[in-house]
Amino acid sequence: MIVIKKRVIETIPVLEVVASEYENKPIPLVIFYHGWTSVKERVLSHGYELAKQGIRAILPDAIYHGERQGKSDFTKVDFWEVVGQAIKDYPQIINYYQTQQVILEHKIGVSGLSMGGMMTCGLIATYPDISSGVCLMGTPCFVAYSRQLLSEMPSLDSLSKESIQKELDRLKLMDLSFQPEKIAGRPVHFWHGTEDPVVPLTLTEDFFNQIKENDYASAVTFTTTKDGHEVPYSESVNMARFFAKQFID
Repeated sequence: MIVIKKRVIETIPVLEVVASEYENKPIPLVIFYHGWTSVKERVLSHGYELAKQGIRAILPDAIYHGERQGKSDFTKVDFWEVVGQAIKDYPQIINYYQTQQVILEHKIGVSGLSMGGMMTCGLIATYPDISSGVCLMGTPCFVAYSRQLLSEMPSLDSLSKESIQKELDRLKLMDLSFQPEKIAGRPVHFWHGTEDPVVPLTLTEDFFNQIKENDYASAVTFTTTKDGHEVPYSESVNMARFFAKQFID
């Protein structure tokens, strides 16, 4: 039986999804992040697939989303603040489960879809304790994607070139494409739909092609399917199996 527990860790509402027989035992842990304007409940199917593989899945609400709304009028201008806050929240979530002694041998994974996939990439660029990751229809190229978002904002004219450049420079600190060596041999998988109209396939595809011959990227993989900006159920299953292969097989 799969158990769903609702928790608040510090100020972060999460759903914990785990097989009942492993509820209080040390097992691998994967944090799975939802997408822009979504909520943790909408990614429960991904949590279920992870739990079926003997993995504890943690599904947080991003800031301004779900139970953390607070700011109902957030816009694309807030996008990177949301991503950055998830990266800051990560240690609090991990510290809680480490204190509970339910993480097996530091086996920690991160995954997410769309914006959650970008959080995944930013976390890999930031925390060496993460064992592996799966980015679903996100991108590791924060600066390049930010330029696309800026071009779609009607208020762009009100932003000075200096302020825009300052924000782009700040993003570089989280941008995996500017520091791909931080992958450091860890297994990381990227999946993207070839018909995605929201997050360009070419950003991730080009990133993968540029790094794949390097030793630090020896365990990086990349696949596509003929899909748009949605994750097919089969890829949710593949994501969970990827982590099971790293942690359990």
